[in-house]
Amino acid sequence: MATIVTPDTILRWYRRLIAQKWTSECRRPGRPGLMKEIAALIVRMATENPAWGYSRIQGALRNLDHHVARSTVAKVLKDNGSPPAAWAAFIVADLYAGALECDLPVRTSLRRRCGPLAV
Repeated sequence: MATIVTPDTILRWYRRLIAQKWTSECRRPGRPGLMKEIAALIVRMATENPAWGYSRIQGALRNLDHHVARSTVAKVLKDNGSPPAAWAAFIVADLYAGALECDLPVRTSLRRRCGPLAV
């Protein structure tokens, strides 16, 4: 019985296959990370447009054909030390006003409900 390839050829092929498997670079499991250029663009949009929140930045990126989730925009800004612009503006305006309003209903001793209270 004649064969097309010799056993030595098959062993050589197998050795080459195993060598390629162990010398190739390892790939990390999971989804690839965000490109550094897009992360820099997110930070730049947030600093140049302080009134924009996460959703507005996400929409602007979508207009540029970069489909990024709102949570990704939030993570990039938090990792770079930038709080959400809308939230920071709200806190500053609220502190500047000098009083926080509480919209919780409160029962008085006469069992009547009172409206919002100033704290």
